[in-house]
Amino acid sequence: MSFGDMITGTLGIKAETKKNEIGAYFSKIAETMKVVKVKLGEIIEKNGHYPKVKEKVEEFIEKISKIEEGAKEAALGASGNDTIGNAVKDQAAKAADITSVSKLVKGIKGIVGMVLGEKEGNADNNVITEEKKI
Repeated sequence: MSFGDMITGTLGIKAETKKNEIGAYFSKIAETMKVVKVKLGEIIEKNGHYPKVKEKVEEFIEKISKIEEGAKEAALGASGNDTIGNAVKDQAAKAADITSVSKLVKGIKGIVGMVLGEKEGNADNNVITEEKKI
């Protein structure tokens, strides 16, 4: 499986996909996380007298907030009606908008970093724990 296949399968992004469609995708993620946070807040209101429940729900809300912020950042970097693969045959390539790319990368990195944590997915992390030793 190629990297392109992974992106297409996971995010549905193809060369014909417009930047604003990607922005809408990440905006929808941010909005969904916002709704989930509200519902979790309601759980805390009802069950706040259970310290362990409150603690775990608050931890989860914090994680969801990070996903929401990453999605908002990524959405800011994906605007305009240009297609992702906006290359014209027999013409020189144009440089990407550095601000747009930076926001998109920062947002996605924030989401991935929260999901995977600091060590997972990090090529520099080559620590072998006792349970992984042969």
